[in-house]
Amino acid sequence: MIASGPTDVSESCLPEASCFGATILDVAVSPTKTVEFDSELLERLHQRRPEMGDRELLESMARMTLGRETLRRVQERNTLSEDEAIELGVKAVHEARRERRAAG
Repeated sequence: MIASGPTDVSESCLPEASCFGATILDVAVSPTKTVEFDSELLERLHQRRPEMGDRELLESMARMTLGRETLRRVQERNTLSEDEAIELGVKAVHEARRERRAAG
């Protein structure tokens, strides 16, 4: 038998209880890595976002950086001039308005 926990799951397999060697909390938590980070830089981040913990701050900054890089790559692939992009946007707005009027 492989199971190390109770066989009747309804009995004691709550999120905090260990069922079959792992808890639901263990499965739900992302893997982490310990890193060294400039404490002065971290303090500057905390001054801007005091409500956030260290991990939240660093993850937020990483997501913003990845988002900016993605946006930059998309913009580099864009071959429209600014005028062409504006014209395309205006056409899309007019089309959306026509569709809304027709539906409504």
